[in-house]
Amino acid sequence: MRALDKLPQKPPVRRICADFHGEASVEVDMLEVQIGIHRAARNKSERDAALMEIALLSLKKHVEAFSAMTGEKYPDYRLLAEWLESGADTVNGEPSRNLAENPTTAHEVPMVAHDQDSRVASE
Repeated sequence: MRALDKLPQKPPVRRICADFHGEASVEVDMLEVQIGIHRAARNKSERDAALMEIALLSLKKHVEAFSAMTGEKYPDYRLLAEWLESGADTVNGEPSRNLAENPTTAHEVPMVAHDQDSRVASE
């Protein structure tokens, strides 16, 4: 048993793999270009990892916001998916709080337009 205690501990690893076809594939490529992943990643594996990292961060914030709106700690996948797809500010027909009003998801991020003359910054 002592020999096992001396073995180095391996960090947990979770591999996610998905294939996108057709329009979904084009949308993924467009998102990668839009957020500049191609500038940060040196190869396909790094690109996929960067995309998954940002996607999971976004999903985590949306799950927290949805949970705060519905009061459910563990929201149902289908209800969450419907809410995300609808883009509506309602859950089950009731008005929901804006994502920016949720203290767990609200972060001030300055936004700069491509045009030098028009700049928008959150205060």
